[in-house]
Amino acid sequence: MDFVFTSGPGPDKADYTVVAGDSLIKVALKTKSNAELILRSNNLASIDLSIGQQLRIPQLETTLVLDRQAKTLSLMNKGQLFKEYPLLAMDLPGAKGKEPVTTTVKDKIAIKGAERAAFGSRDYVGSERWLMLAQPNLVIRGRPDVDANGQPAPMPSGIVVSQEDIEEIFPLVSRGTSVTIQ
Repeated sequence: MDFVFTSGPGPDKADYTVVAGDSLIKVALKTKSNAELILRSNNLASIDLSIGQQLRIPQLETTLVLDRQAKTLSLMNKGQLFKEYPLLAMDLPGAKGKEPVTTTVKDKIAIKGAERAAFGSRDYVGSERWLMLAQPNLVIRGRPDVDANGQPAPMPSGIVVSQEDIEEIFPLVSRGTSVTIQ
């Protein structure tokens, strides 16, 4: 994980030079990455880029595997285990039974209060992160420690990991990432 979230060179990183008109989102589209991963892996203090700035773009091919019995979420990269996370809860409406479910990440959203928080906005920091799956009614999300009133947060519905874990997983997956529930 330290290798991905640093700007050091590596075999799974591509060098990119910022050109006029680039933004993190445009660079992410050009390099088949995502803006938050580029921001974090290059230790950028803001979303602002400078012409000629050198960026290192991790070249990840991630998938997620959720194991019902072990209660784990495994982040795979190119078919190899990258990191495993404990599941705090696994409520699977629409995916009952023991049959494996194969789906994808349909959308990635950040929520602050009752509103979506745009990447790069001040509300983005500290927002809840949700990975909406293409399988109806399935979401992977973090569990905040406290609610909006400062009280211990109740366990949310869905597939739940710690808030720290979802903040680490979120930039490592993209829309279309394969998800297998076994």
